[in-house]
Amino acid sequence: MLLDLGSCRGTFGISLQKIMPDLSIVCVDNSFIRVATSMFRKPLFAKGPKFLYGDLFKTSISNVDILNVYLPQEMTKTLIDKIRAESRSTTIVVMYRIELEDLPYKERIYLGRPSEIRNRVTVYEF
Repeated sequence: MLLDLGSCRGTFGISLQKIMPDLSIVCVDNSFIRVATSMFRKPLFAKGPKFLYGDLFKTSISNVDILNVYLPQEMTKTLIDKIRAESRSTTIVVMYRIELEDLPYKERIYLGRPSEIRNRVTVYEF
């Protein structure tokens, strides 16, 4: 199961569901407008991600295989504490544009020019 925490307009979840239709994807955002926009963008005729409105830090991550996170940098300290407390040892955490400070990463991938932080994806294992 993939949890997209801070899913914004659902682009990542919708795109991933198209290429991995059997993957269970849940997208959570703390903005009702962004969640409503995501639901509107989801194809009506095909299986798509489940979109939920809620508190990002009250959403359970205990059954998550892959956690995709797109949150402001100032929220990472709280996120690290949550991951350490709730995630399984096999959970993979994927961060886009931001990093979990002081934690070693498994892999860093650049989408486009490496010099641009907005193109950086960082993968962690806890």
